[in-house]
Amino acid sequence: MSKPRLLLRFFQINFIVAVLLSAFVVRRFPYQKTVGAITLGQWFVVLFAIYSAIGGFLGQRIVNRVRNQPTRSSLFSSPLGRWGLGHLVRLSGAEAVCFSALALRIIGGPTWLVDGIFGFGLLLLLTWWPGISPAQTVPGAP
Repeated sequence: MSKPRLLLRFFQINFIVAVLLSAFVVRRFPYQKTVGAITLGQWFVVLFAIYSAIGGFLGQRIVNRVRNQPTRSSLFSSPLGRWGLGHLVRLSGAEAVCFSALALRIIGGPTWLVDGIFGFGLLLLLTWWPGISPAQTVPGAP
């Protein structure tokens, strides 16, 4: 496995461990369930989870777009740098989905909704695959 792919796997494992540990900690606190319909604040958390899931995928595509304008040389100006950053955006979006489920639990959201959002975010983290990394090119090399 190449070094960039190994580094992204390391991030994936760390994100999964962080999500599971925070879920364990939140489950230890008493649960204050709201009675009746979902409140406005809970709807905002659900919308944030949807936004995070979509933003993770769209963010990766935006980062991976090829730039036609010459830019200053930086880590993220190479195809490999954009590839790695795009995958970190996708992993961060999946982690944000899980953390929004935990926030929903803290503010008293329905258990079925909390578990569904958390399961979806964890599924995004577990099924993520880095793919083949682009070749590292040196700027100005033939």
